Amino acid sequence: MINSFEWKGKWRIPDTEIWENGTLYFSQDQGVKLFIDGSSKDTFKNDFFAEIISGYTQLMDNITLVDCHRVTYFITQNDTSSYHVYWCSYIIQGKLFLKKSDISFKKIKTRLFNLIDWTNTSGIEVYKDEGNNEVLIKYSQPSNIEFAINEKAKGNIIFKSYWEGVFKNGQTVIIKDDCWVEIVYHSEIYFADILKDLTIFHNLISLMINVLSYPISISFESHVSANSDSTTEDKALNCYYQDDYYHQSEIKNDFLHLVNYERIQNLFSSVVQKWFDVYNIIEPSLRLLLFSFQNKEAFKVETFLDIVRAIETFHIRTYTYSEDYNQKLKDKIERIINDIKLEKDKTYVRENLMDKFRPPLKDRLLQLLKKYDNNFLRKFINDREQFCFNSFKSRNYYTHLDPEQKQFALEGYDLYDLKIKLLGLLFSSIFSYIGIPKETFEDKLELLYN
Repeated sequence: MINSFEWKGKWRIPDTEIWENGTLYFSQDQGVKLFIDGSSKDTFKNDFFAEIISGYTQLMDNITLVDCHRVTYFITQNDTSSYHVYWCSYIIQGKLFLKKSDISFKKIKTRLFNLIDWTNTSGIEVYKDEGNNEVLIKYSQPSNIEFAINEKAKGNIIFKSYWEGVFKNGQTVIIKDDCWVEIVYHSEIYFADILKDLTIFHNLISLMINVLSYPISISFESHVSANSDSTTEDKALNCYYQDDYYHQSEIKNDFLHLVNYERIQNLFSSVVQKWFDVYNIIEPSLRLLLFSFQNKEAFKVETFLDIVRAIETFHIRTYTYSEDYNQKLKDKIERIINDIKLEKDKTYVRENLMDKFRPPLKDRLLQLLKKYDNNFLRKFINDREQFCFNSFKSRNYYTHLDPEQKQFALEGYDLYDLKIKLLGLLFSSIFSYIGIPKETFEDKLELLYN
């Protein structure tokens, strides 16, 4: 996705027929911001929110801005003109939409940062014949990587090379491999839901490559009128928005990939389907994990607490106890609240007791270590009881800052090392939970953390 741009043009809010001068700014750091200047005093006076703002640039590109909140409004000293600043969620370039609900598509195409490196796929072959002093360059387009998402959508990773030219009288030849993701739906889908699916997919790539992936470019495919006889043609509409996971300084580290595509290529489609099925369950944990990628070199106590929250939330939302355990817990709670008269009081006490009787962090960690046991974890966390105790005591102290607990809390390098062990357990748990065989990532985790 383009990092930043500035477009001057004319802009109009629905229910008005007045087009005003203004400038649209976009950057990944600041998001989408629209300045409308020099308008008549009463224009937009009562509009604090607009689902749609229409516009066109000086180059006559049609622009639709979506979910626009006015954050600044003031009138000039002579009381003749007003100025407005809107923060907007999305930019759709190439078409004017009358209503937000009309922005629906069947296809999205996107280039993802780091994706070509993860697939490790190239159509370029170079043959060097030392005897004849010849170098032969051959290109064959690699096969697409097809995958299913659910019953409503399917996807492709499509490969292509780009010939950038011959330079310096034939002394330099540049050919680049590239790829993009295409998701196709059986019927038109609201654009924000499509972008949600895109986020889900590129977060899976981020998890497997252990660095952030994010859209470099996004376009929707729209049917537009081609001429006066009502025929239509497909047109790409570019989309821009501030991506939560964007991190410009991220470096591609191919050797740090935790799950290589080659190892799961026969399972890739089923892994993607499982990922989409469970994403809403693991999303809170995943966000904490992925945000830690933005500055891996820095370590603070808050970083440790975030990883603890991530792994504890993962356990709460995914770990299943036996029916016998659940029934015994339910019976215990009901015996306690049996003498309470009012039903609303029973409900309140029941909910609080459920929280109170939940297992502590050290028990949750032991349960995950047992459920997702593998060779890496046995080597990496050899004293499991001590690991769980340290995690439990350190989390409690740094959360509540109870002086009596300080003696049990780790600090400095020991706390950093504890966070790394928790990361190893969290990666192992999530990979196994979504159906990736442990044999495909154990050695990569060991290489990374040992």
